[in-house]
Amino acid sequence: MHGFLHGGSRLIQRQQRHLRRQGVRRLRHSVIARALVAVRRAAVARQGSASVRASVALTVAFLATQSVEAQVVTVMSGRTLDFVSDAPIATVEVELLDGRQRRVASTITDSAGRFRFERHQSGSWYLRARSIGYQIVLTPPVDIAVGDTVDVVIRLGVDAVPLAPLEVVARAAPTHRHPGLAAFYRRVERDLGGRFVLREEIEERNQRLVTDLLTTTGVHVLGNPSGGDVGLYMKRLGCAPMVYLDGAPVTRGRNPKAAYEAVNLLLPFDVEGIEVYAGPATIPPEFGGSSGACGVIAIWTRRGG
Repeated sequence: MHGFLHGGSRLIQRQQRHLRRQGVRRLRHSVIARALVAVRRAAVARQGSASVRASVALTVAFLATQSVEAQVVTVMSGRTLDFVSDAPIATVEVELLDGRQRRVASTITDSAGRFRFERHQSGSWYLRARSIGYQIVLTPPVDIAVGDTVDVVIRLGVDAVPLAPLEVVARAAPTHRHPGLAAFYRRVERDLGGRFVLREEIEERNQRLVTDLLTTTGVHVLGNPSGGDVGLYMKRLGCAPMVYLDGAPVTRGRNPKAAYEAVNLLLPFDVEGIEVYAGPATIPPEFGGSSGACGVIAIWTRRGG
């Protein structure tokens, strides 16, 4: 009987260790969920049913964003060719190196000399190619933004190569499945009066809060989350802007604190881009046009809606 109890105790201890390991994996989502519940309860106490509906809508959008594992893919593909004959070279080992020339991936070219790498971040990338009978080639760095598709040609020679061994033959802009994100990038290209924060800048600035990204857009950020009053104001107008998430309004304006809290329910990691319009004259029709007396902050998640 004592042996049975001792064996059962060991089994329970193993199960407890397994559950603790599983709990670590769930910790981040649990913390996020508790934080969102606290925000919703605070909204109920301060602002009534209208703010509750806005908070719930934004919370659902945020959790949907968290559940999406797929991100925009950066693609570098190309061919390996003989430097003299331009014939494709098969079975070449091609390595992808990061900005410090450390190998992050490798592949073997097919019968047409083609290769392909897919990454989930921007940066400067080197390629190194080697094949029996040819010199090893280390290319110059190629700068690629998130979502870009770059096609290159690497030429390998038996003797010293007098010309640059890498040629970028095509570069495609990122495509977006969600029409809201596509419209956002069209407005960025047209530049008709808004101020924009793009994904590359978000990664470069590495801020902790989304409101920290707004300091260069004409938005005044009041206070900090550790205590005291907080709020968002348009510097020129002195009033709170409306906030949109993936094209849907989540605040109705004239409430600086609600605007601050709505913006910071997201993390900078989840944001694809931000557009800010300081007054009615510049606000696009999809954000209310001239009815937005205190301006608009529109945030687009990486999921796009």
